Amino acid sequence: MMHPASTPHPVPDQARLGHGRSPVGPRRRRVLGFVGLMGLVGLVASCGSDESPTNIDTTEDPAAVLSVRPLVTPTAADASALDPTRIEVAVVSEADGSVLADVSASVASIASATATIQVTSPNNSATVRVEMRLVHVPASGPESVEYSGQSGPINLVPGDTISRDVPVVRGSLDNFFATAIDITAAPDTLQEESVAVLEATATGGGANDPTVFWTSLDTTMLTLMGDTATGVMAGTVQVVASAGAFADTASIVVVPIPVDSVSVSPDSATVLIGGTVTYAASTFDATGAALTGRSVRWSVDNGSIASVDSLTGVVTGVSAGVTDVTATSEGVSAAATVTVTPLPVDSVLVMPDSVVVIEGDSATFLVQLFDADGGPLTGRSVEWALVDSSVASVNVTTGVVTGLTAGATTVIATSEGVSDDAVLVVVPPPLPGDVNRWLGGDGNWNDPTKWSRGTVPVATDRAIIDAPGIYSILVNSDHTTGHIDIVTPGAVLRISAGSGDRRFNVMGDLTNAGRITLVDTSSDTQEAILTVTGGVLTNQASGRIDTEGGGNNAREIIGEIVNEGVIETTTAGIRIGSASQAHDTRTGTYTSASPYVLTLLGSSILTG
Repeated sequence: MMHPASTPHPVPDQARLGHGRSPVGPRRRRVLGFVGLMGLVGLVASCGSDESPTNIDTTEDPAAVLSVRPLVTPTAADASALDPTRIEVAVVSEADGSVLADVSASVASIASATATIQVTSPNNSATVRVEMRLVHVPASGPESVEYSGQSGPINLVPGDTISRDVPVVRGSLDNFFATAIDITAAPDTLQEESVAVLEATATGGGANDPTVFWTSLDTTMLTLMGDTATGVMAGTVQVVASAGAFADTASIVVVPIPVDSVSVSPDSATVLIGGTVTYAASTFDATGAALTGRSVRWSVDNGSIASVDSLTGVVTGVSAGVTDVTATSEGVSAAATVTVTPLPVDSVLVMPDSVVVIEGDSATFLVQLFDADGGPLTGRSVEWALVDSSVASVNVTTGVVTGLTAGATTVIATSEGVSDDAVLVVVPPPLPGDVNRWLGGDGNWNDPTKWSRGTVPVATDRAIIDAPGIYSILVNSDHTTGHIDIVTPGAVLRISAGSGDRRFNVMGDLTNAGRITLVDTSSDTQEAILTVTGGVLTNQASGRIDTEGGGNNAREIIGEIVNEGVIETTTAGIRIGSASQAHDTRTGTYTSASPYVLTLLGSSILTG
């Protein structure tokens, strides 16, 4: 990096006192008699003449001689600090160094780092040179900076006062005669908050080696105190070493303090499938001090369980499970865990709403599960149960039900505490004879189109009413049929009296899980009569037998009765049974509203 005197390296603008770029050539003679003040920090740069005093033609125009040394322009702040009263004109001498005591010199003004001096010779003609020193005192702070200047030859005429501009250079006159400078030691990289001592060698023609001045071209990245550099912020910065009009530069890369450890917060988190949770990472140096502005990249161990935004640390649940979330900065990593849980069950749907099975047969209920948005859920545990396990059994995991005994019960499916239910009706096996099923909906018993065989049930038929829904079947004429199974809880068999007694005769068993209503709205003496002669009337737990309409006469049920449900008189009395029949009343209830009377006749009455 050494620069010979013949090809001086220009000082960069930022490193100069101003913006002039012409270098100062070598000086080969020591300047005598200079007296000055000490100074330190300040701006950098100088300029000078390429001519040695021994080579100057003293007959030449002084202005032309002085113009050989280009002037430099300081900053506004520097110019304002160049106070003429701070300049001491130390010596006026001839070219051979002889001091001329009778020649006076004074400073008229200072501008653009140039002193304008006035030299007066009272007695003789001479070619003289003026040496001076300037001390730059900053507006604040105790430190000052030394500048020096030396004029070119000045041809004096007795009695004349001659004004000349004298350029100044930072440092002593040794810097005025600098010939080269070379940076010999500067680190390629410097860590933030670390220091390094820079070294440079300057040569010149003065009595002593020139003073080296150091400057950072970006103090936001690197600062200099003398030759000691301190890293401030990551980046590449140039430092300048200067002496007189010569300078050398070096680039230093300021690198961040390395990451020594990383922490992730939270340590663990739980998120639903499709939900998100944000993790944060902190970086630290080897002393445990927090570091800011560091790049962090995120990853997950198992992408089938969760995904993560590599820049933000936002984790999204993909499927149920546990995986690690890792943050990495400058090759240093730390991890946390994320647990992904399924969306909770919000609603349950059991299908179908109701099922009828024969004792000993099986049927399967199905279930669907939904989240809060109505989205279907799969893979969840479902538990099945029955309200009345005497009527049927159920497989708790599959929802398969098996009828045990005639009756009705509720099937319940539960998942994650959320339930839905359906109705299960168990009917006895059909007796010999033809099965004839009601096709559903309201209608008249005597309408053949409402029956599955296209004919009205007869004494040899088994009439089954198991179509789902709520509907009414009207019997408004005498009729005799075989067995009857009223399976559907919403089915109502209405036996209505007309102009005479209305008799509905059942030649076998009558099993009622729905409702039988005895109707009489007339004012005569006719009755609605239900007769079970070939079997037993079983009013199941869900069954109900009641009355409708006022009339003048009680309704009548003739036959052996097993009442597990409700028999109620609210609009008329009911006579039940005969003296020769037995009735089991242990599980059923009988209710009458005054003045109506429920009369229970029989040779044997079993009570609870």
